Amino acid sequence: MEILAWLIAAIIIVLGGMIFFSIFSAFGKLKNYNKMIAKALEKGDYPKAEKIALKYIDLYPQDFVLKFYLAQAYEGQKDYAKAIFYYEKAALLVSNETDTHLRSQFYLRIADLYRRRQQYKEALGYYALVLDKDPNNLKALLSAGECCYYLELYPKAKEHLKAYTSLKPDNVKALFLLGEVCEKLGCLEEALESYEEIIENYPEIDEVLTTKAIFHAAQLANKLHNYQKSETYLRKLLPLEEYYEDALKLLVSLFILTDRLEEAIQLTKDFEKKVSLPTRAELYFHIGNGYFKKSEYYTALQTWKKGFQDNPSHPQLRELMNRYSEILAHKGMEIYFSNDQHLLEKFIEQGFPTKEIRSSYHENHYSVLQVQESMVVLYRAPFAFKDKEIAYIEHILKTRFNAAPFFTLYSLYGIENWDETKLKQQNQIELIYGKAFIQWIEETYSRFQQKNPSCH
Repeated sequence: MEILAWLIAAIIIVLGGMIFFSIFSAFGKLKNYNKMIAKALEKGDYPKAEKIALKYIDLYPQDFVLKFYLAQAYEGQKDYAKAIFYYEKAALLVSNETDTHLRSQFYLRIADLYRRRQQYKEALGYYALVLDKDPNNLKALLSAGECCYYLELYPKAKEHLKAYTSLKPDNVKALFLLGEVCEKLGCLEEALESYEEIIENYPEIDEVLTTKAIFHAAQLANKLHNYQKSETYLRKLLPLEEYYEDALKLLVSLFILTDRLEEAIQLTKDFEKKVSLPTRAELYFHIGNGYFKKSEYYTALQTWKKGFQDNPSHPQLRELMNRYSEILAHKGMEIYFSNDQHLLEKFIEQGFPTKEIRSSYHENHYSVLQVQESMVVLYRAPFAFKDKEIAYIEHILKTRFNAAPFFTLYSLYGIENWDETKLKQQNQIELIYGKAFIQWIEETYSRFQQKNPSCH
């Protein structure tokens, strides 16, 4: 937006000269006092121009050229309020019959000054006066679009900017602003088209805006589920100092979203020593999510822990560390929540040292054991067991063990939304959770270490 403002400011300066020459051509000879003012303005001596104009302003109240020059003098001294006042007076003195074009130029000058003062509503009113007489006025269309953007009148901003870019399709600043407006309106495909118009057809005109367009296009392509296009744009940004960290975070999250964990890990390794600690924490957050999706729960927790150590202020990582603190704090949890089947079976053997495990069945994060005459279910997921899973466990008990639907459930976080009184009344499940579960894990780990000192 700063670049756009700079462009419009430059246009204003040029426009001042255009109005100046338009007055000369339309009205021929100037009065002597106006000639003196014009010379002072040409030299940039705005205080002198003001002094001369004020000397004659009351003597010639109908001289719109005099008022125009006085407005220029105030504008040159950045006294925009007075400049607007005299431009408005000059515009009122120019009748439609005399010169409609000249009056529109005055309106444009007034509108630009209001826009500089961030009085966008007032500026928009004058741009509308110009467009009423000249609907294809490029200056008014672009500036009106910008004012509507700042006033959050996004549908009207889109209308003006679409009209402008249809007449002048190579203005990348207008195309970029149109893209932003379409994003605000939720017209994501149109926004992407606008940014891609810059990227594909006018990449050399404005390198800064082209790069910004690539970044916006990458984000929009991701939202539109065009992951291949998003990846292409993000990779273009990786070599750029200003963008590579943001691009890296988006690219790693994209890899996790599309189940490409190994690529996410490798990309993080390539950049982890170069990026800031907050960015590295964000990368570890995404990679942890990837491990979690693959049910590698303890690896996910360890990855999140690394990220939290880099940035303890990261809200999601802080919440995850609080939620899973018990798993990270107690020995034996790593084996219990791991996917190492052989190590897990050795660990479970030490969980029931005085009882014989006659058979076992492992599926996903369930381990179902027949311990002598009893059935035991180990729930190896870092969240609460859901009551709807009871029916599935009962199915396993019936089909795999030909057992009745009575079992002891080991679950760190218990059963989700379960009424403990109801649980006891049903006499269907004996629940080991919370402190009792942690005590069982630690005792099991202690025996496991003694029995298998080389394993862990």
